[in-house]
Amino acid sequence: MTTISEALATAIAHHQAGRLAAAEPLYRQILQVDPNHPEALYLLGVIALQAGHHQASAELIGRAAAINPQAADYQNSLGEAYRALRQFDAATACYRRALEIHPEMAEAHNNLGNALSNQGRVEESIACYRRAAELRPDFAEAYNNLGLALMAQGRGGEAVACYQRALHVDPACVQALLNLGNALQSRGSLDGAASCYQRTVELKPDYAKGHTNLGNALQAQGKLEEAVAAYRRALQIVADNVECLNNLGNALKRLGNTEEAIALYRRAIQLNPRLPEVYANLAKALDDQGQREEAEACLKRAEEIRGEKTGPEPSQPVT
Repeated sequence: MTTISEALATAIAHHQAGRLAAAEPLYRQILQVDPNHPEALYLLGVIALQAGHHQASAELIGRAAAINPQAADYQNSLGEAYRALRQFDAATACYRRALEIHPEMAEAHNNLGNALSNQGRVEESIACYRRAAELRPDFAEAYNNLGLALMAQGRGGEAVACYQRALHVDPACVQALLNLGNALQSRGSLDGAASCYQRTVELKPDYAKGHTNLGNALQAQGKLEEAVAAYRRALQIVADNVECLNNLGNALKRLGNTEEAIALYRRAIQLNPRLPEVYANLAKALDDQGQREEAEACLKRAEEIRGEKTGPEPSQPVT
């Protein structure tokens, strides 16, 4: 007969190998025998977190943490569940508790930085990311997050150095590549940005944002045909990408394909009718075709949106 320790070892092996569907029933079987088994509760909660079931994750890991309050991993993962639920104060408290138990836990410093950043406490988050990187010099995620925080403060040169450090540690870190491209493009280095985005989509071909940003860099370089190809690839992956629809429209309009550009702007407006830039772009395209009455209506709508003091923010940036 299989013992709890044997079942747990088997479940953990499945879990570590990414076979969550095989691990989950084993954890549940353990809990049928011992409903307060902290490790089974915790790891079942981790699976729930990985699957996006954040409330269930918080409940399961919370139970484990109540049984074993000295487990830093439990507190750290509970913080991740709360952060996914956007309960940032609760998440921060969990990370701080994890660090009381294990002050040199780099992951908790990094995660605390994320929660503080979510709350707009960027300067505090920077200190957390720096500490995480000090404790784990190979922690690419911490360098990447530090770069994002520095960019938020307008410290682009320092951010570039952080992204480069992340990529030195992990050359295949897609987020660091994308963010380095963004930082370089913001500093006018279009060739460097395009190179980063190209490498991003080579590593992750189904990454719509990578293709969109590549299109943006190529369009800024005047490489319109290549930009169009990048945008079309992004839309194959995510058909309702408003930013990409708008920017593809811009590239096509510059190539003289005004009719398709108009169709793309209209589609973008259907998906998000609160983007003044898209209305302005549609107005210009309509005016080029002599449809001045509708063009004026679009310009008026763009100004109305810009002048509104309240209402939801645009769901996606438009460049």
